[in-house]
Amino acid sequence: MKRILFSLTLLLPFAACRWTPSTTADDPRFHISAQTHQTQIDEWHSGRVSRLTSDTGWLTVSGFHWLVEGMNRVGSVEGAEVRLPESAPDSAGIITLSGGQTLFATTPGSDVRTIDGRPVGQMELLSDADPAGETVLRDQHPKAIPSD
Repeated sequence: MKRILFSLTLLLPFAACRWTPSTTADDPRFHISAQTHQTQIDEWHSGRVSRLTSDTGWLTVSGFHWLVEGMNRVGSVEGAEVRLPESAPDSAGIITLSGGQTLFATTPGSDVRTIDGRPVGQMELLSDADPAGETVLRDQHPKAIPSD
């Protein structure tokens, strides 16, 4: 008898809840015209393409290189740990990874700048996961700037 009473006590809260199928499909607040739906898709698509092709978008990534602890040479020269396209200078700088901190230092003669045009001598590189935002650098070397 105690088992039955215990089981009923456990089941009583569930019996009080009534499951009803979702009525979202029948709710007029969720109905939109085909034209409105297509407009929303087109706006999203246009925004996505703009984000991908912006100066900080994924389509501007020139390479994906795992950094090793210590010094990592950056440039177009063969043997650089971070190999850039041939249009970049042979040596743009050095990335030093030490204890989770990443520092970039330009090499003499290279003209590397931040995305807003400030020259870089040496600076900490930030991840896109950092609350301050990622560090975006651009090489101003004449070979690296496409001609019109």
